Amino acid sequence: MTDPALERIIDESYTAELSSCSTSEVRRRKAEADSHEIALSYARRILQGKIDLLTAELAARRGGDVEYSVDSVSDIAQALEPRRNREFRGRFPGFLERPETEEVKRAEQIASDPIFARLDEASEDEIAWLAGRLRDEERRISDLRNRLHARIDALEEELVRRYSSGEASVEEVLDRYVNNDA
Repeated sequence: MTDPALERIIDESYTAELSSCSTSEVRRRKAEADSHEIALSYARRILQGKIDLLTAELAARRGGDVEYSVDSVSDIAQALEPRRNREFRGRFPGFLERPETEEVKRAEQIASDPIFARLDEASEDEIAWLAGRLRDEERRISDLRNRLHARIDALEEELVRRYSSGEASVEEVLDRYVNNDA
């Protein structure tokens, strides 16, 4: 089941007739869509990490090459290390609250399957089944993200149109951020 708020946003009606909405309403919708995009990305990363673990386990069992470099382990440790003054190096801020959406809850539920607790005892069939289940959910999340991106693109296009035409003022937005009214 998809989060009802997300269903509302990915529906084409969410961006229909944007020209009749106020600029603040278009910005509000954009912020709402962005927050769901962050949640979907979060859920997708949870699933991808678990898929990678299971894929590596299956490859190792089947005699394939599984490489773990010291650099990649160090990178993981560094990424997980809590630091207050971390330089921003990507889409997400240094501290990210766990998004509270149905997609995140579902991804976490699937990614916490009991097979992970007994991975060394699990059969290859069990591991392959779980990897398939995770891949199916990752595809579902990716599809939702693609549909959401279509709405985000429409909202961004409307804002660009307004800024380009002079209907909306960039200075107004900058002033809001400078005065911490964002």
